[in-house]
Amino acid sequence: MHKSYASNSADYNVLADANVTVTNSTIFGGGSGLRATGDTGLVSNSTFRDNGGGGLSLGTSNASISDSNIYNNGSGLTTGGTVSLSNLNIYNNVLNGLTIGGGTGSLSNLTINSNGVGISVVGVVGLNLSGITVRNNGFGIYVLGAVPLQEPSFENINIYDNVTYGLFNDTPQYEGICLTYVSAINNWWGSVTGPNHWKTNWTGTGNPVSDCVIYTPWSFSPN
Repeated sequence: MHKSYASNSADYNVLADANVTVTNSTIFGGGSGLRATGDTGLVSNSTFRDNGGGGLSLGTSNASISDSNIYNNGSGLTTGGTVSLSNLNIYNNVLNGLTIGGGTGSLSNLTINSNGVGISVVGVVGLNLSGITVRNNGFGIYVLGAVPLQEPSFENINIYDNVTYGLFNDTPQYEGICLTYVSAINNWWGSVTGPNHWKTNWTGTGNPVSDCVIYTPWSFSPN
């Protein structure tokens, strides 16, 4: 099944086991915005706003979302599988701005700001990143459930002015030993002194990082 939405689709849309294409649409004001499962989800030039639940949730095997705005929802964008995200503004969502649950893909030219959590990642190891800014969120990036001994990476991006942590790795440790590190090298943390870490860079004035994060070298200017 294939469904297309264009121009001012409103309220609550659930598309079970469907391929979905959304273009030039505004989906707003419902209990949730748009949810879809199936093989393919294609979204472009659209806005998802002011939905009490999720703005956009694509549980499809392949998702491509571009040139869109997602804001003022309970949570912003949730996706998994193989993803291609480009030219998105994700902001002012109460919970997570962007949630990626498993899979691989590419993220380019995303601005993610003023959400409860900017990016929440579960079990993801293969993301190609460019032109990403994560700022003014409660947590910048929160990594949960990474595969042990497989290293997720968030490199060459901008992470700054987040309230609690710029990057928090919540994957398991064994007797204080990290089972999975997150690679976060060459990032701009908001300061030339790099990210603050309570033990290994306590003089850093940039956005804090948790244990089990590889942050050196860092960038001395925005990427």
